[in-house]
Order: sequence, then C-alpha cells, then structure tokens
Amino acid sequence: MKLPVACVLAMTALLLASTPICATAQSSDLTTTATRTAATKSTRTHKRHHKRKSAKVTQSAMTDAQALQRFESELSRSVGKQTQNSDYPEEAIRSKWSGTTLVRAEVSSNGVLEAAAVERTSGFDVLDEQAVKMVMRAVVPPVPERLRGQPVTVNVPIGFYLNN
Repeated sequence: MKLPVACVLAMTALLLASTPICATAQSSDLTTTATRTAATKSTRTHKRHHKRKSAKVTQSAMTDAQALQRFESELSRSVGKQTQNSDYPEEAIRSKWSGTTLVRAEVSSNGVLEAAAVERTSGFDVLDEQAVKMVMRAVVPPVPERLRGQPVTVNVPIGFYLNN
C-alpha cells in the first residue's frame, strides 16, 4: 500500500516521511533524561544559556543574506510543522503524481504574509495549488532584526512524494 506524504524541503533535505526532517533538527541536543545526574543537568542548563547569548550576538552580526536564509529556513519549518498527509491531493495520489513546487512567499514590512505564488512548478497544477495553500496557512516566524521594516521575499520548497 502506498501512503501519501506531503512535506517541506528545508534547504537540501528531501523529506520522505510524515515527520519532517527539519522538525527533528529543531530538537535540542541538550535534552535531559531521568538517568542523568543533577551535575550533568546543571552543565546542560549552563550550555543552553550560553547558546542563547551566542545566538543574540550572532543574529546582530548576520549579513542580510544570512538573515534572509535563516528566515527562509524558519518559514519552511513552520510550513513543515503544519503539514499533514491530507495535504496530498487525492487526484495526485490516484494518478501517482509527485514532485516539488517552489513557492515564493512575500512578507510585508510588518511581518505579515501578503502573497504566495509558484516560483517553480512541480509539473502538476493540483500540487502547485496545494503548495501555495500550505504556505499561505503557515504561521510566519518573526523576521530577523536585520530585515525588519522592509518587505521580504523567500522561496519555500514543498515536496509531494508517495512512500512505497
């Protein structure tokens, strides 16, 4: 039986499972388990605090291109978090269509997603239309400080693939 999977491609990752790979990249390598000692937990907490401080410094030192790439990645993750198997159009499942649509998302200077359109087609209108809908319903992450106050345009790849 083939299972439909609609997923987001974050950067170069091709997703072929119902859980986006990009979501696993978000999970912290600093998680604690019941078997860790209190000392280990304390060290981990210190490292988390240090990472947060470093992230703030890094964010202000980012170039426009890096800030844009970061925002693009965060928007892709946001779409991926909301992706469900039901996002794969029934017609495409029946016809065994698959492909990747690159969606151009335009975010206004106040951080609102204003428009989404197909930048590069998957080759199937039904997949392209669904990809645009998926981007439009996404929760837009905060725009990086460096890009605030100006309109931002990013590309979000949406992949539709059937698992065997």
